[in-house]
Amino acid sequence: QESSLEVRRSFRAFWILCLLKRCLGLHCYGTWNLHEGLLGASPESLFQMRSGKLSTVALAGTKPRGMSDADFLKAPKERREHDLVIEGIVSSIKDCGTLSIGPTQVLSLAHVSHLQTKIDLALDQEGDFLDLVQRMHPTPALGAFPKQAGEPFLLAQEKRVPRGRLGAPFGLVQEGEAQCIVAIRNLQWTQKRVFLVAGCGITEESHFESEWEEMLVKMASVRAYFEDPWKM
Repeated sequence: QESSLEVRRSFRAFWILCLLKRCLGLHCYGTWNLHEGLLGASPESLFQMRSGKLSTVALAGTKPRGMSDADFLKAPKERREHDLVIEGIVSSIKDCGTLSIGPTQVLSLAHVSHLQTKIDLALDQEGDFLDLVQRMHPTPALGAFPKQAGEPFLLAQEKRVPRGRLGAPFGLVQEGEAQCIVAIRNLQWTQKRVFLVAGCGITEESHFESEWEEMLVKMASVRAYFEDPWKM
């Protein structure tokens, strides 16, 4: 979805206020220059690293409208999609230390719910931020599995339907710790264009109608981020 709009400083300030007011519990982020930028609130952490420990999360599978949490946890298509993401993350970091995989749970957000599994890694040696980003990004949630085999297909799709910086790693390194999130659920802009992009997970069990509905729900959730916060 897109609109013609020249993004001024006052617009950016208002959008930041909206995110801070509405998106508690999410990772609020943004970057811009004179010509382009993005602002968003992501539920997905690529990794956090501190004191020899790396924490990440598999976040994949979106609850269909009207489905209970109990049925969502057992839904074959959603579990298949989620398990592929767990497998992809584990395969990318398993040789870096000792893994611990938590239970799969439902992450309930204001407008959408996902399956979530926390994964911890006790690092064998001090982790290198860029090396970890290259190892882990993109996870199957934003890429393909197996990763290398799917890369040519994804690059070809990017030329057909550009997604800007959607899904890019967005990181911050400080002394003694680092964090990298996955830049989803955002609003992007160029000099006179504002747009938002959403995606969905595709497996053999996918159906067009349900995947289209999922993308519409995700885009609606992003639009809701930027509504007037005084209407709450």
